[in-house]
Amino acid sequence: MVATTGDDGTARVWNPLTGEELMIFREHSDRVMGVAFSPDGNYLLTCSLDGSVRLWEISSGKEIRRFAGHPGGAFGAAFSPAGKFVVTSGRDGTARLWDITSGREVRRLTGHTNEVRDVAFSPNGKYILTASEDGTARLWLTNLQDTIHEVCATLTRDLTPEERILFDISDQESTCPAE
Repeated sequence: MVATTGDDGTARVWNPLTGEELMIFREHSDRVMGVAFSPDGNYLLTCSLDGSVRLWEISSGKEIRRFAGHPGGAFGAAFSPAGKFVVTSGRDGTARLWDITSGREVRRLTGHTNEVRDVAFSPNGKYILTASEDGTARLWLTNLQDTIHEVCATLTRDLTPEERILFDISDQESTCPAE
């Protein structure tokens, strides 16, 4: 199967050998900018300028989940290698990591100064790559605890209250252990 995006708010799945249209997804209210297949090939993500990313069951055409979090539009999405998470990119300059089962936003990757146009997972799922209109690409550790561990390894102090907010740490306990 292959998938295409449409200016008409649709995404379509095709048989590449016969050219037969297998399914059409019509629920977006604006242009569809990106698509991604799940690792098992049973699901499709669609990203739209309407700001939503939708998870579809390909065989039935049924919308399974909607991820809303990119005001102004979503451009790209990728499934984690194990298929448990998706990462999305948007016009708001962020990439967001979502839990597929709950639909909950797990992490927001901020730091780009312009829209994030594309995202990808490393083959082992440990890293996320983001590409932005600001002319930069950034490599992120997928797991927030791994990120905090790496930050703490480079610091000679504990995190400040502002840094705790940045990493979404709500308690005031020591984050970086003293040497």
